[in-house]
Amino acid sequence: MPEELALFDILLAPERSEADRLNALDSLQPFLATDEAAEKLSLAARNETSVTVRSRMLELLSDIPITRLTQRSAYIDTFCWFACLETERALRLQAVHKLAALAAHVDLVQEILAETLVSDLDITIQLACIHGLGNTVQKTPDTIRKISTFIPLAPAKIKYGLLQLVKQFPLESAEELTLLFLSPLESSSTRLDAISFLASLPAPSPIVISSLSTQFLQENDLNVRTAIIQLLAGLKNADRTLFPGILAALQRMPDQPELLAILKDRLTAHPELEEQLSQLFTDSPSAGLKISLLSLLRHSEIPALLIKGLQDTNPYVREAAIPYLQQHFVRYQDTIEPALTEAIRKEPLTVLRSALITVLLHTGRKSSATEAALISLALAETEHHLKIQLAEAATQIAVTTENKIPLLQLFREIMEGVYFPAAINQLLQNVCVLSPTAILPISNVVWD
Repeated sequence: MPEELALFDILLAPERSEADRLNALDSLQPFLATDEAAEKLSLAARNETSVTVRSRMLELLSDIPITRLTQRSAYIDTFCWFACLETERALRLQAVHKLAALAAHVDLVQEILAETLVSDLDITIQLACIHGLGNTVQKTPDTIRKISTFIPLAPAKIKYGLLQLVKQFPLESAEELTLLFLSPLESSSTRLDAISFLASLPAPSPIVISSLSTQFLQENDLNVRTAIIQLLAGLKNADRTLFPGILAALQRMPDQPELLAILKDRLTAHPELEEQLSQLFTDSPSAGLKISLLSLLRHSEIPALLIKGLQDTNPYVREAAIPYLQQHFVRYQDTIEPALTEAIRKEPLTVLRSALITVLLHTGRKSSATEAALISLALAETEHHLKIQLAEAATQIAVTTENKIPLLQLFREIMEGVYFPAAINQLLQNVCVLSPTAILPISNVVWD
């Protein structure tokens, strides 16, 4: 044993002045890299009352390479003691820095760093603890539990570092804890960073998807809301828990077409969405959303939805439904045809009434009920252009016992009307009327 170490207790006796003890420590430095010297210095540092001397002792301990020691427990315990019990902030920070450097190699250090992180109120020390925990290879369940309870209480200045630490946790824990950083109280940059991490996951869990699908309902920041929508839209596999939140969001934010894009490619795999979207069409007051829903469901079995579109109070929605009527008319003629004729009767706008009449006239063979409706519409129409359009179609209808009276009334209007083209009047000259007794030329018909 070097003579200096034999005199260790004498050289560092509290009776000596602070300057003498500091000089003694400097003279002992070359001889401290042994188990005995490190143990003596560790014990002396805990018992030292002078802050200056205690700080110097801690510096000398930090400078000892741990690989030179075989008995390391007392050495490490000293830094743990300083990190947890030292009253001087600078010394606690010094001890935490040393523990952070040891964290990758000593399992005990992780527990101390986690406890110091949640207990110490100094932000610089907390950041040093986060750095040290980031150096640990495998985070223990106890560490994860402590940090999960600490995240909502953590100061704003360490939230970024905490999030980077959480990203190192096992996937399930990382997903769950990252959701805590999406609170509206967090900064926009923190929330965007959390969303970016969740978006990088290969397959977010159903809990994450469900939380995100309701999160943007309360999100006021446009960039954050857009990031959440993009994340949900980019999911390769979507759980059904996603859909209720999306539908609720569309009800509240109908001006977000990106939300519909999330559902667009999932209609085939989830046919129940068609019914839910149809209900959304009924419940929503937004014309823009209704038009988007009609476009989204244009290849679906939606005769009832088209009929709702025809009956909508907004003319733009009624106009948007017209092209899809023609597309689905043949397959659902029995359902759509009566609704279409009723819509023509009630449509107040001439341009839309004309478009609806065009659909009705260009849908192939008409049923007897539709032919009767055409005659009725032609009689009731007051706009000359549309009346001519309907009358021309009515002249192609075969006269029967059932439609004879209204059809003859229409023919009379055509012959007496000055605005009907000559071609229609000429056509009537060749039309015969079926009477109970004979077929008579129309010119011989006696009108009551």
